[in-house]
Amino acid sequence: MNIKKFQLCCTVIIWLAILMGTPVYASEKYGLDKQLYFAARKGDFKKVKELVEQGADVNYMIGTFDTPLMTASIDGHHEIVKYLLDNGADSKIATKSGKTALHSASRGNVKIVQLLLDNGANADAHDKENLTPLSGAISMSNFKIMKLLIEHGAHVNDANQWGVTALMVAAESADINFVRHLLEKGAKVNTVEKGIRFISFNPRQTALRAAVKKHRPEVVKLLLDYGANAHIPDDQNRTPIDWAKRYQHTDILKIFKDYKVLKKPAIKK
Repeated sequence: MNIKKFQLCCTVIIWLAILMGTPVYASEKYGLDKQLYFAARKGDFKKVKELVEQGADVNYMIGTFDTPLMTASIDGHHEIVKYLLDNGADSKIATKSGKTALHSASRGNVKIVQLLLDNGANADAHDKENLTPLSGAISMSNFKIMKLLIEHGAHVNDANQWGVTALMVAAESADINFVRHLLEKGAKVNTVEKGIRFISFNPRQTALRAAVKKHRPEVVKLLLDYGANAHIPDDQNRTPIDWAKRYQHTDILKIFKDYKVLKKPAIKK
């Protein structure tokens, strides 16, 4: 068996053990660093403390996946996260894909998010797809985490590799309070997604188009209050107004009428 095949087999065995809940760290064949990773993942604080005291590397990264701090953050092990940080774990370390512990925690654990931020985590960290902790918090509908990240410097107008912004995500699926807060914090209302057709699901989408297609009249009104343009065409040359007609959203069409945006403004010469 060549080296690459051997490494692949080892990786498969490790992750099968994780999925099956096997206490891998109990095996003598794994070094202190690997044992620490698996102990942190399982939430075994006593074992984590024991291994750190024996000299295990708190910043050890298993393959290109994550560190003890990242896996503890993912699984919500607050006591372990605090202990690791107190013992030198670096909150800014990123995986090969660019994800940090804050990316993981921002999907649902406000206490750990606060702890990481208090220990220097970058609220505006970008992974290789340009995803941020903020986009994770919004996609998981966690308002407290979204506010916390913005308070600590997360940029509301950052977009992922396809040009999707936090406001677009919120307009499509999050509670209206998410949309309002982003707008109050300076989110640009007319940003256009730059996705390529057949790769992106919504090429040239705007926040308004997203709200119209998902039939969210209150969000439509809020976006219009902040200057949303109802005449920006998407990749199919359809505007938000066209989509409202196509889906027969009569209530949204009435909103467009009330806001006097049904007719495209004349171009000033």
